[in-house]
Formats: sequence, C-alpha cells, structure tokens
Amino acid sequence: MKIGTPLLWLMGAVAVSAVLVARGVAIANVHGDTSLHSIDYVFGGFHYGLSLLTPFAAFAAIYSAMKYLFRARYSEALGWIHFWTMFLGSLMILTPPLWLERGGAAISDPVSAFAFWTDVATAGYLLTLVSLIFFIVVVVSAFRHRHRPAEGAIET
Repeated sequence: MKIGTPLLWLMGAVAVSAVLVARGVAIANVHGDTSLHSIDYVFGGFHYGLSLLTPFAAFAAIYSAMKYLFRARYSEALGWIHFWTMFLGSLMILTPPLWLERGGAAISDPVSAFAFWTDVATAGYLLTLVSLIFFIVVVVSAFRHRHRPAEGAIET
C-alpha cells in the first residue's frame, strides 16, 4: 500500500494526538505529582499541543485539495520532506515541556538548567520554519505543473 502525502499528514495528526493523550493520562493520575496539576501545565500545555495538531489536519486537507480539486501535481518527495521536517520540528517543540514540568520544582536555577531544552525547542521552531519554506516550494511547483485538459475536452 502506497501512503500518499494527505494520508501521511493525517497519520502525523494521530501521532501528535497520541502525545496529547499520554500527557492527559499523566495529568489524570490522581496519585501522581501535584505539580502536574498546575494551571500552566494543564491549560497551557493542552492548548499548546492543540496548536501543533491543527497544522497537520490543515496540511492534509490542503494536499488533498491540491490533488483533487485543483488538479495540481505536487511532488510526493517534496511533500514527504515537508511532512518530516514539520513532524520532527513539532516533536522538538512539544517534548521538552513534558520533561521540564516533571522536574521543574526541584531545580534551584531553572534558567541555566533548562538551557539545553530551550535550545531543542528553538531548533524545533526553526525546523518548522524550514518546513513552511518546503510547503511554499511544493505549492508553487504544483501549480506550475497543473493538469490542464485539452482544448474542447470535457472534464469528468
């Protein structure tokens, strides 16, 4: 079975959802650490994760629309590069808060202790920016190679 780019984006949305579910299960554990129940971790983290989930569903819809509505031929290879750069960048953004909240209460100097994870999240943001550049390249090349019906042909 060949996995097309729209299906790949939907699978990425499911994977990001799984991370959010794991985070919710950790929060729901009554016997867990009470620092996990802080408003920053519960409210901010959940909405932060949802903001990373939304582009995956949007890109799945955009790639499907380009293929079926606009008959634009995009490069599957560029679509996959776009996906993997966005997916890895999103994981690099979403993962550090999971670890930092677990041990944040016991650290006396959090700025220097979290410097590595801040750099990881910053690299994740840069990687998602690179993925948006790939997306622009995909869209421009797809509409330049758009399928046009022959003169007088009836489209079905």
